[in-house]
Amino acid sequence: MRFLLRRLGFYLIALFAAVTVNFFIPRLMPGNVVENLMSKYPNLKPSAQHALDVLLGVGHNGSIAHQYLLYLGQLAHGNFGIDPLQFPTPVIDIIKSALPWTVILVGTATIISWLLMRQTSDRRVSG
Repeated sequence: MRFLLRRLGFYLIALFAAVTVNFFIPRLMPGNVVENLMSKYPNLKPSAQHALDVLLGVGHNGSIAHQYLLYLGQLAHGNFGIDPLQFPTPVIDIIKSALPWTVILVGTATIISWLLMRQTSDRRVSG
């Protein structure tokens, strides 16, 4: 039981670290995603920039701590936002389309590793 609690604690710390890094990296980069989108679509009117700022969550006026708490709240509710690279596709749709292939790949790798570990342990016992 102690082993499982330690393992769960490790995974929670790793999740917290990954979410935190994912929050800060885009904010440390120069420029923002809306400016990038505006340059890709020159036909967009400048008034569309504010709408894109709101939609993508760029340019918040609050403190970085307030933005981080909003980010955590959105994650807790399953709202992962809009993917700016595949605009206007929601991130959850991209995850849903990739999840079956990921499960198949991880499942196959797990079965192969389990078979190899079993074969290796059988050789040690018999040899």
